[in-house]
Amino acid sequence: MLPPGTEIVQVTAGDSHSAALDKSGKVYYWGTFRDGSGALGLTHDGTIQKLPVPLAHHLNVKKIASGS
Repeated sequence: MLPPGTEIVQVTAGDSHSAALDKSGKVYYWGTFRDGSGALGLTHDGTIQKLPVPLAHHLNVKKIASGS
């Protein structure tokens, strides 16, 4: 669940994840984070994230993209 008042301005998705960018430059992501080689390492414990989690909130992101 996103923090109250979060306004999403962009959403992107790959084969095993989704991500959302809010108007203040914060990114939230969720999914399985796996590829043909196994877990991609986006979560500390390597588990599926069913709800959005924040990505390095000290960053001020302008745009997000997924896939190849």
